[in-house]
Amino acid sequence: MPLLLCAFSDERNFNFSHFRKSSTASFLHKQLDIAFSLGKLTIQSKNCTIWSSMPTLAKPVRSKKQVVFEFRRSEIITAARKVFAEKGYIAATVDEIAARAELAKGTIYVYFESKEQIYTAVLANDLETLRRLTVEKITAASTVHEKISAYIQTRFEYCEERRDFFRIMYIEPSGSPVLSKAKAREWLREPIRLLTLAIDSAISANQIRHWPAEVLAWTVADLTTGALQRRLATIPTNTAGEDSEFLIDFLYSALRPQQGKSERTP
Repeated sequence: MPLLLCAFSDERNFNFSHFRKSSTASFLHKQLDIAFSLGKLTIQSKNCTIWSSMPTLAKPVRSKKQVVFEFRRSEIITAARKVFAEKGYIAATVDEIAARAELAKGTIYVYFESKEQIYTAVLANDLETLRRLTVEKITAASTVHEKISAYIQTRFEYCEERRDFFRIMYIEPSGSPVLSKAKAREWLREPIRLLTLAIDSAISANQIRHWPAEVLAWTVADLTTGALQRRLATIPTNTAGEDSEFLIDFLYSALRPQQGKSERTP
């Protein structure tokens, strides 16, 4: 039980009181009401001070059922990613996903209500992972050149690791759920915002050419997407590292201020 000690500012005496663990508790005094949750107190009085000895609780342990559920769901997503990459959304079937996951078709419907829900889960899982990795790499970089490089290299590396996901994203025919196109742009918002801030700062310092910062950020994203689409649609003759370095050098050469010329104002 948490131990609470209350001292009123008007020096009235008050004893120690113990409370059971609950979401709320009321002190045995009409002028004081205390609401507390695990490890945190909310004081609703101006004429007292509260000292609290609250137990530190361990994080809840997942049950075996939860672990099995998450593992099985992950297996289905992995299998579905491969089926969607090979067949496309329209041609893929739940039977094929079940066969690839080595599960009964009925088991698939325990975890997902429909093929579209599976498709959404596949994309959402990878899009969020890619967004998090990209934001981490951009944030860790220092200069605008390093941040642009971080964006491009992270996506090239993830494409090599998850080619099935990128095939779904970039080579999926029209008629598939709009998540692959519209939501992909939404997941880009935070990386683009970080690039825009870095580019805008570099423009202010005359480190790169004066063009609209957000336009340049989206241009970096679009050129990266185009380069990845080309790698997926053909048999690459260069490594992913060589292609990403070429794109980085090309962009930075284009952004470098021109010597002896005044920069145009956007």
